[in-house]
Amino acid sequence: MLFILQEEGSSSAFLRFFIDPSSYDAEGAADVALSWVLTGVVIAVVCTAMMAGGKWFFKVRAPMKAQRWSLLKVFGWLVLGWLPILLTLGLIYYFSINFTMILAIGGYFKGVIFTALLYALVMILVDFIIPRFRTDYGW
Repeated sequence: MLFILQEEGSSSAFLRFFIDPSSYDAEGAADVALSWVLTGVVIAVVCTAMMAGGKWFFKVRAPMKAQRWSLLKVFGWLVLGWLPILLTLGLIYYFSINFTMILAIGGYFKGVIFTALLYALVMILVDFIIPRFRTDYGW
């Protein structure tokens, strides 16, 4: 994955997407962007594990009839998982001078959207792959 994110000599187009245009030539800008992307990936995986564990806990404790969740409840649970993502990324961004100076506010929001989409994708994959988490999607 790191080979995709870094090209020889300069930052890749993917990493430049997160960097503020006025900071393209700043020293270490590509490293800061890579750190931001990897922070997003780690937070997405941790939030997915946390929300999947919570979903498992609620399904195990529910009566047999309530163990099958509707699509609306699954979507609500998915959206609820975006809260810790926003909180965690916001705190990390606020307390890191590198992220605030190199990425600026545009890079922050791009990172939040990237992390939220990655979380949603992994959460849906967990829902499809692991039988205990499966939901009736009406198919």
